[in-house]
Amino acid sequence: MQKEFLLPIQVTYFAKQYLSAFQCQNKDSALRPPVLHSPRWCCPAWDTVKINSDGAIFGGGQELGLSVIAHDGRGICFAWASKRIPRRADGELFETQEAQQASEMALKYGWQSVILESDCANLISKLQASTSDFSVVVPIVADILDLACTFVSCKFSLIKRNGNVVAHHLAKSTVSLLEGSSNLPPDGACLAIAGISNS
Repeated sequence: MQKEFLLPIQVTYFAKQYLSAFQCQNKDSALRPPVLHSPRWCCPAWDTVKINSDGAIFGGGQELGLSVIAHDGRGICFAWASKRIPRRADGELFETQEAQQASEMALKYGWQSVILESDCANLISKLQASTSDFSVVVPIVADILDLACTFVSCKFSLIKRNGNVVAHHLAKSTVSLLEGSSNLPPDGACLAIAGISNS
């Protein structure tokens, strides 16, 4: 009698699906993605994508620019997105929308190990809290946590404002950028290099 064996790729696929289902069924505070804290930007592990998000205010406070920018383990920026939206609420709401955009980008491109990094301490606290409050951002936070369950690894990282300068510059340049365009804003490439080399 001949034994049947699974191919390694079949085992890997099964393990990822099983882990994802387990994480989504056990969403208590012990299984929430850990919070990292960094004063300066640094490269992620070689098999991880780090996605920074930030925003900027335009038009006398009437519009917001949201941006996300992804770097690989070598510190190379390889994906970004930027958009303008009308400003309808406070800063915490749009910081949360930025993080949602970052998690949606990771899902869209099929990245399995991600770090979502923001300079918004309130947002990171809400992503880690075991109880929810009654703020307007709670449904978006819940959506981000649901998306986090689809990744093999997802961590949330708090970074100081001056360590998030590349994402902030990208948010200020939303007029001329589309997702994945081949060029960063005029001095964006230099800022990306500076953001890495100064860390």
